[in-house]
Formats: sequence, structure tokens, C-alpha cells
Amino acid sequence: MKIGVFTPTYNRPDLARFVALQMQNQTVKPALMCFHQNGTSDSYEWAIADLRLDFDVKWIHTPDRIPQAQWYMIPLQYCIDQQCDCFFWCDHDDWYLSNHVEQQVNQLKGQCADFVINDKCRCVALAEPYRDVQETLFTAHAPKGMSSSMCFNRPFAAALVDAFKAPGDRFPYADQVVASLKPRFKCITGAVNTTTYVIHANSLTSKGWL
Repeated sequence: MKIGVFTPTYNRPDLARFVALQMQNQTVKPALMCFHQNGTSDSYEWAIADLRLDFDVKWIHTPDRIPQAQWYMIPLQYCIDQQCDCFFWCDHDDWYLSNHVEQQVNQLKGQCADFVINDKCRCVALAEPYRDVQETLFTAHAPKGMSSSMCFNRPFAAALVDAFKAPGDRFPYADQVVASLKPRFKCITGAVNTTTYVIHANSLTSKGWL
């Protein structure tokens, strides 16, 4: 199984470096990690250039501001083109326990599923004083779980790219596009919490929680 991770990043070289190091710390590492920087004119690939990582890294830079679906579609398509079989949606501002990749792959394979998402995650609010990290049932994202915990197989990935390309504004956010596909596939809820959702002032989903 060839594991690919795709990660959009905007205006935060520190977080790009952080999530690369989180993937390096996984008990099962990906074969490929594809970053898609968008919305700023200068590339900050330099933020990860010195890291010694046990997987291939691809950095794609789109200077223009683009619709949210394309943040994810472009690096996902690259992972598909590189013959990945298993795909991880990892946002650069969330935290991943060291067993995240291993646990999600085990659940995907063990239940012969197309798609796994965690409905429980820990949450930490980046406000002063920082709030305690607590486990919660996550309902803010359309796929009925924490979006950046998602793991899926190649047929789901191909359908997701096609859905991202489809015209129309029925689903303005990428997680809503994912949710629209779930009835067509075998989708399961992860039994093990392996992620922490970070609440911050620039979050589209949860900035109001601060």
C-alpha cells in the first residue's frame, strides 16, 4: 500500500514544517507528502527544505487565491498521479498522534472500507489563557467528524477529485463535497481518537468558538 498525504498551506511556513515533522514521527510513515501552498506570491518551500524525512515530498505553489475545493483537489490529484493507494487529508494546523496513520490504515483495511473519519477528537483553543485539551464529539464538519482525520482509498479519491471539478455552488466548502460522496461508498467512523483539532482566529469552521 502506497500512502499519500495531501496538505494545503497558506501564509504559515511554521505550520508546514510542523505537520511535516508530525508525519515523520508516525509509527507508519507515508510514502509521499504533497503540500499545496496557495494565495501568496512567494513560495516558502524553504521551511521544510533542510528536513531529513523518510518519505518523498512534493511542494506545489499556486500564487493566486483560489476556491477552497482547489486547495485540496490539486495535491490530491498529484498523489493519485503518483499511484498512491491510500490518502490522508491532513490540515497543517491540526495535531496528529504518532499512531494516526497506522490506526486509520488498520481500520480502512480491517473493515474493507472506502473511507474513515474520526467523530471524536481532542480540541485545543489557541486563546489566552489556553484552554484545556478535551476530547469531544466533533460535529462542526459536514462529513460527521473531524475533516483532517480522514483517510480513504483510491476509488474514493478519484470520485472526490471529480466532485471538486464539478461546476456549481451547492457545496461551497470542501468538507461538504466529501459529505456528498459518502452515500456512494462504505464509510466508517474511526474507533480510536488520533487527532487534535486546533481552534484559532483564522479558522473558517470554529473561530467563533474563541
